[in-house]
Amino acid sequence: MIPSSREGLAAFDTALYDACAMLRPPEKLTASEWADKYGMLSSEGSAQPGKWYTSNAEYQREPLDALSDPRFQTVVLMWSSQVGKTAIGLFGAQYYAQHDPCPQLLVQPTEDMAKTVVKDRIAPAIRDTPVLRPLFRKNRGDEWNHKPFPGGQISMGWANSPAQLASRAVRFAWTDEEGRYGQNIEGDPVDQVTKRLATYKGRRKHLRTSSPALRKTCRITKAYANSDQRRYYVACPQCDHFQTLRWENLKWVRVSAEPDNHQLADCYYVCESSGCEIRESDKYAMIRAGEWRAENPGGGDGRTAGFHLNALYSTIGYEWTEIVQAYLKCQGIPDKLQVFTNTVLAEPWDEQAEGADLNEIAKHAEEYSAQAPGWVLIVTTGVDVQRDRIEATKWGWGVDDVSGVIEHRVFRGETSQRNRGAWVDFDFWRKQKVEHESGLLLPISCTFIDSGDGNRTQTVYEYCRPLESQRVYACKGSSLTGSPLVSRGTRVGKNKTILVIVGSSTAKDTIYSRLQIGRGKPGYIYFPKSAESGCDPEFYSHLKAEALVTRQTKGGEVSRWEKQRRNEALDCAVYALAAKEFTRAPMKLLARKLVEKAARLTPAESPAANVQSLSSPGYSLECPSPAAARPLKQAKKGRKLRTRPGFRWIHGN
Repeated sequence: MIPSSREGLAAFDTALYDACAMLRPPEKLTASEWADKYGMLSSEGSAQPGKWYTSNAEYQREPLDALSDPRFQTVVLMWSSQVGKTAIGLFGAQYYAQHDPCPQLLVQPTEDMAKTVVKDRIAPAIRDTPVLRPLFRKNRGDEWNHKPFPGGQISMGWANSPAQLASRAVRFAWTDEEGRYGQNIEGDPVDQVTKRLATYKGRRKHLRTSSPALRKTCRITKAYANSDQRRYYVACPQCDHFQTLRWENLKWVRVSAEPDNHQLADCYYVCESSGCEIRESDKYAMIRAGEWRAENPGGGDGRTAGFHLNALYSTIGYEWTEIVQAYLKCQGIPDKLQVFTNTVLAEPWDEQAEGADLNEIAKHAEEYSAQAPGWVLIVTTGVDVQRDRIEATKWGWGVDDVSGVIEHRVFRGETSQRNRGAWVDFDFWRKQKVEHESGLLLPISCTFIDSGDGNRTQTVYEYCRPLESQRVYACKGSSLTGSPLVSRGTRVGKNKTILVIVGSSTAKDTIYSRLQIGRGKPGYIYFPKSAESGCDPEFYSHLKAEALVTRQTKGGEVSRWEKQRRNEALDCAVYALAAKEFTRAPMKLLARKLVEKAARLTPAESPAANVQSLSSPGYSLECPSPAAARPLKQAKKGRKLRTRPGFRWIHGN
């Protein structure tokens, strides 16, 4: 027998220990226990970076544990925004990367959103979590949307690209913000993701998260209805009655009855059992001692856990006073009220904007005292190009989303060459400034020209490219449900023209909703009565040419705006609204500047120089005080503001 040294025996013991450690099964941890033990929050995605504690928002514990519970294959979160559903998805992905390795697919609505999640959430989590860092250390050179680790990988996909949702099988999938998904060319993106989970059968896990959208077509609402429908119950701190927090039981007292004053003197929650007044200071303890209760036990397929949560429960974001103030600001404005209902109350929105009644639209018409009434601060133009004509509308925009048509024109003639035919007349009209009630002349702040007609696309590019310094841009509509109203411009074509994608469906939702707003309220739309404005019966007929129709497709029910007749006036309105959004103009600051500039005009220069006239009937123009606007005069912010369309004229540059 060959004697061994003491150092050799020690080395052998160490090697044997390490070998046994590799064979040791992982400790039994639920997803919430793993998050509490290893989870870290990064500064890029959290206001409170550092160690994660599930107890800070106790309602997150059970949904996290459902991700590691073999009884459930699908977990549905129909939650409001900013209450922690993204954190649950991220910790679920981290749990399945380190503790139970498997192939994963994380899906966002668009490629840009997927890149943002990787940059701001996933990459920082790998960097800041010690147990994850070694798993991804050798993969820094891989593509941004594919991060392999021992035993699996994290792949990013986006709903509008079926190629990103096909091919390899996955065991864990997370479809985030389903309310923003539209149909892609192969059907429903969620169905395509579900097929990738099929081969794992009883071991698969599908996390579906979103705030709801339109009731008829909302995927997350239907998924929650087919689950066990859990709601979070909390006990009243005074009578111990368990209840869910509901919007109708939140009460408040306003400081003033003035419509524009949203300050609150008091805000509290009323217990549904005994009428006890529950204060914001009681909320944290209530949430920490709360519990999830299934209202449809065993419902659906029996393997789907569904969780509904609104912002009243939030312990990390919303306060009750902030929720009430947000509600007061959107009263009477259907499109903003829909956003509040979906993203704050986490309730689906019942479709109201089925179209527009011609008689009701005509009631919005009135006599303007000038080409642009006093409430107008900036003017944008939306342009629709056809083979034999160009139709264009100048729209005026004021504070609180008040808007109205200034002028609609049809330029007939050949449109195949940018310097001939209808283009010549249109170009002359586009350069004309608009006479304001104050006596000022307002230039066009931004112009969007539709390039979607394949026969005139190149002509539009050739026209817009040399005029980009005058804020004239080519645009193209996107009918996908949930598309943003306006995207960042990208350069396309041979001459590298800026092209902006416009969410046509989103814009039409907004326009038709605002046509239902009462006169004098925020968001109201005005039309001029004068014959010279071009707002004749044919214009109104084109404006109401589409209706929201729900149809059954292979991917489920889909609501789309469908054209029933010529709709050029509506298209022009869509592009003018998108152009206004693209300017990002600071409307209240512009209002103050407009009043100051109008006050300096002499009576000879301005027959309408009366500053008090800068308001429309039934609507008061709010002008911030110089003190309120002072922070915007800082050098850094000032540089940004001066680059915005519509800012140059108001400063007299």
